[in-house]
Amino acid sequence: MQVQDYIKHGLVAGALLVIAEYIQKTLYYRNDVPYNHSSALMLWSYLAILILAAVAYWAVTEARRDVGGSIKFSQAFFVSIYVMFIASLLVGGFYFLYARYIDPTEADRMVAYWTDKMKADNVPDADIAKRMEQFRTGYSAGSQFMLGMKYLIYGLFVSLVIAAFTSRKRRMLNPQT
Repeated sequence: MQVQDYIKHGLVAGALLVIAEYIQKTLYYRNDVPYNHSSALMLWSYLAILILAAVAYWAVTEARRDVGGSIKFSQAFFVSIYVMFIASLLVGGFYFLYARYIDPTEADRMVAYWTDKMKADNVPDADIAKRMEQFRTGYSAGSQFMLGMKYLIYGLFVSLVIAAFTSRKRRMLNPQT
């Protein structure tokens, strides 16, 4: 299996994750209560991990087939983590573009929402201003890129599991020799 194949699988995983993230942002983050952590929102996270696992498994099984049906744990791990890295870069790029160009007012909406919520909870104005400045920093385009790279962390664990399940050692047919 060539590096181009890893890139192909990474692009497929990244494209599927970008689509899932965009749907998630448009359905759940543009409502009256931003970032309402409902069970439906958690399902999107599980869907993303399943997408990563499915594409990584696909890539490793193709790599295993290309090398003759047997692949070491380290090879399977490398294939899947490479796919995860490409996918994470795509999602990070999407988050960057989303924060910079698609919805640059998202931070303002969130600040307004949380400021009202904190005022209702009688938080002092000085604390609110400090927290909202930190919040705006977290919503910068660069910070959003790093947030998109969370799939690399998920991918590390998924890669370990995929590599453990897909690696096979060659078995000797005649153990008496």
